[in-house]
Amino acid sequence: MNHTSDELGTGTARIERPGAAGFVVLSGTFDDDAAGALHTALADVVQSAGRGGKVVVDTRDMGLAGAKALSVLLRARQAALAAGCMFSLIDTDQEIHGLMKVSAAQQRVVDAEINSTRLALLADVRDRLRGDPSALVHDEFLGVADRRTVLDAIIVAAVVVGDADACDLQLYHSKTGVLTIERQRGFSPAFLDFFAAVDAGVPSACGAVLATGESVLVDDIAASPLFADLATFEALMLAGTRAVWSYPLRDARDELLGVLSFHYRTTRPRDGRPELVARTAAQALSVVSPDGRG
Repeated sequence: MNHTSDELGTGTARIERPGAAGFVVLSGTFDDDAAGALHTALADVVQSAGRGGKVVVDTRDMGLAGAKALSVLLRARQAALAAGCMFSLIDTDQEIHGLMKVSAAQQRVVDAEINSTRLALLADVRDRLRGDPSALVHDEFLGVADRRTVLDAIIVAAVVVGDADACDLQLYHSKTGVLTIERQRGFSPAFLDFFAAVDAGVPSACGAVLATGESVLVDDIAASPLFADLATFEALMLAGTRAVWSYPLRDARDELLGVLSFHYRTTRPRDGRPELVARTAAQALSVVSPDGRG
């Protein structure tokens, strides 16, 4: 990796990456306007470190003139630990270390409150869906729900309204042309590993959605040529799937956001309304994914 250096347009903030993976030097004063650039730089550093690597942030010449930059540092540490990396902060006078410890304690309180709010919102939308299948896109839900809650609610709707025995929500990554599972219910780790990343060449209902751009409704996987591939067929059979309906989720520009799949344990006709769930899921996903794709 080559040495890179960015001098930000606000304050005296400067971000330098000397070339070593996982290492970044922060100098100057970081105000709230510099927080976005800091977030991008630290996300790149965590990614470059790789799983099991080490992230080192040199803050000896860094000053803080706003809470946002400190929050970004805290989130970067959380992201590094979640990725299995070690996180080290070089801070001679320990000032930023101390601030991060205080912020971490405050963040735990905030996270607990947010989690409680999410659970309450999900319980409320679950109850509403039983009487109103379009509750997923009501303003009283989307107006207060964050991205994580909306994704969870899509799965709730797939079960409550779509009558799915199991389901998965995959998001589309336009740069790679791949679908990855973002939310699911009812599947084993083996199934999730098998379908962890799907492109248009994978013989599956979601792969066929990518290949055709259309919904793929399979009432009996044992009778469908789509599952002639033995490995895919066995993965579905072991999961208990006998029928699967997969729907593309598109935004207002008709750009693909993801795929929502409903899995059923029998081949009998469905009692639910999966088409409605797919339509409202696309609308809700558009709200929390304004750029459309990953």
